[in-house]
Amino acid sequence: MVDELIFLVGWPVTPRDVVRFGLDLLSSEGFKVKVFDLSLLLNAAALRSHPVADAVEGGYVSRFASYDDLDSKIRRAAPTAAFIDYLKGLDGIDFRTRRVFRMLKRHSACYYIVSAGALPLYGVDPSAGVSAYIMNKLRKAADPARLARFIAKKAIAGLTRYANMYPAPDGIFSSGESEVLERFLNLNRLGMDCVILVHSLDYDTYLHYMRGLGWKPPELEKTCVFLDEALTNHPDFSILGIRPIGAGPYFKSMCRLFDAVERQTGLKVVIAAHPRSACEDMQDAYGGREIIKGKTIDLVARASLVVAHTSTAVSFAVLFARPLVLTKTAEMVEKGFSGLVDVMAASLGVNVVNIDDAAVLARTSFNPDANMGSRYEEYKYKYIKSRGAGDFTVWEMVAGYLKGSHVA
Repeated sequence: MVDELIFLVGWPVTPRDVVRFGLDLLSSEGFKVKVFDLSLLLNAAALRSHPVADAVEGGYVSRFASYDDLDSKIRRAAPTAAFIDYLKGLDGIDFRTRRVFRMLKRHSACYYIVSAGALPLYGVDPSAGVSAYIMNKLRKAADPARLARFIAKKAIAGLTRYANMYPAPDGIFSSGESEVLERFLNLNRLGMDCVILVHSLDYDTYLHYMRGLGWKPPELEKTCVFLDEALTNHPDFSILGIRPIGAGPYFKSMCRLFDAVERQTGLKVVIAAHPRSACEDMQDAYGGREIIKGKTIDLVARASLVVAHTSTAVSFAVLFARPLVLTKTAEMVEKGFSGLVDVMAASLGVNVVNIDDAAVLARTSFNPDANMGSRYEEYKYKYIKSRGAGDFTVWEMVAGYLKGSHVA
């Protein structure tokens, strides 16, 4: 019987993560809850360059500085604990995290993947199958380092299937229809019988918000909300080895877009700051427009129009049926940031605007009536809400499943 839940994370947890991981709820359901912070083992260099000022210390959290200590703790906990993988999830075990998963295998530990909020799979037509996905990845491996990572990841997948060296998850909490889940199941020779249907974490936010309003939606306001993604300063970029977008050109392009929106529609553009952005240092970045942090769902719920790149918070535009425009800049195209924008736009049935193409910007209508997505319902059930699952939060479903009372 599972009486302890241990989250494996590669980056320090913040108070926001405590809420998103449902730690207090899981504790109230009778589980002993712990977080094993492996950031010093897996991402020490990135952590030095991007220290987390509001990291949670003590309490739920144990930070590990040695693999021996981690191995000892996993061994002791394994008989009665379930480990929650927030290291790789449906991306699959890679060279950097292989040692951690070998420990789980060595100690016969039970582990689950919680994939509560997939995005459209960029880079391959899902109907083309696994071989097309692999060939696509090989074509993209233009440098030796990327190719080495690709080969290592596929080797680990093979060793999981055939040599029993790495553990397969005991279950996957996920929506049942996303391409990323299909890819993971195919690559690891797993069936849908290991999938426990849950909604996305953004749907959790929606549930909490609507419960608080007594399920009465708020009134519409004359605002256009931009879903900021911290493309110029996101701390995860240093972990992933991604060069951020240049701040000067990016903010100039976004202000050009916002000027056009305001001129055409009369709406006031408001910035919904990314939770991990350094918005306190960028009050003038968006032309002096109001920047608000921590109220994204309320801003979207009241907005007449939503503008984004690839933020998962487009889920709120779908759930509240708000008009949506996806955008990209010339530098985003040049650096390969824009592919997912195009894929998401196709999945949502909305327009994409290259802000730095003057002709495109000039002929684009930002009238809300012209920008309602045509595929919102399909998108909702692929990436936001699982069919057949009740209106419970992810962690209510996880707790119910692990306690044997399948609330869904």
